[in-house]
Amino acid sequence: MVKKNPVVFLDITIGSRSAGRVVFKLFKDITPLTAENFRALCTGEYGIGKATKKKLHYRGNKFHRIIDGFVLQGGDIENGDGSGGESIYGKSFNDENFERRHAHAGLLSMANCGPDTNASQFFITLKPCPHLDGKHVVFGQVIDGMDAIFECAKVPTDMCDKPRIPVTIFDCGEVDSNNKRLAEEDLIGSLSNLTKEQRERFEKIKQLEAEDLKEAQKEENIKGVVEVDDALEKEGEVIEFPDEKARRIHELKLKMNQARKLNNLAVIDENERFTNPAYDRIRKRKEWQEQQKELKQELDK
Repeated sequence: MVKKNPVVFLDITIGSRSAGRVVFKLFKDITPLTAENFRALCTGEYGIGKATKKKLHYRGNKFHRIIDGFVLQGGDIENGDGSGGESIYGKSFNDENFERRHAHAGLLSMANCGPDTNASQFFITLKPCPHLDGKHVVFGQVIDGMDAIFECAKVPTDMCDKPRIPVTIFDCGEVDSNNKRLAEEDLIGSLSNLTKEQRERFEKIKQLEAEDLKEAQKEENIKGVVEVDDALEKEGEVIEFPDEKARRIHELKLKMNQARKLNNLAVIDENERFTNPAYDRIRKRKEWQEQQKELKQELDK
């Protein structure tokens, strides 16, 4: 007889700020091995891994890959960058089954590097992902705290989808009839129980957070975009120039301003081409709309 599906939680921080608690129900009735692996990595009850010599515990682990509108990925307890991991069964274990589909946001699924390579890495879907069906094992779903997941999805990332501000599993564990943490203890309360080493690390993160955020916002600005002077091109305004030289200087400024605008449009378009997976589809749709507009104008003549 299969026991009741376990419920686990992750307390997540963005920098030094709490994003909140995310609660998952694990599908032990469908994927018992995969569900048990995740549950035990939340509690840390298996101690040190034989393969990696690392703690088999998600506490302190960071989400190393975030793609807004797709997935949040974490669980690399070995290297923290998506290149490693270890399960409670050994370095890796086989795909259990693909009974559940990636049908909606909030599903918990195993990350892998090919068939039968499950370890500790996992991801949480932010939308339906049918192209992942049959390749990744779905073994749980979010039952509370999806707002925290979507908040994490908005953290700025670099070109490799790595968060510029640390998104960390500050605490994690299992929720059951003997564990009242879900109802009686929140993340703020747990901060008061830090060890000296944990508090020093937390304070260091807090001190650097403002600098990290500033740098992230700076990086978010598209390189190559220059400032334009919209005041130069006020429609309907009649300008009186004291002499011919002043008129020519003004015309030159207008031309330079227009050139800057064209440059900015080109830079933004180039950035969109490299960063937006849907760029080609959007561009083709715009072209089609322009063609339809021109056709309508011809028919109206």
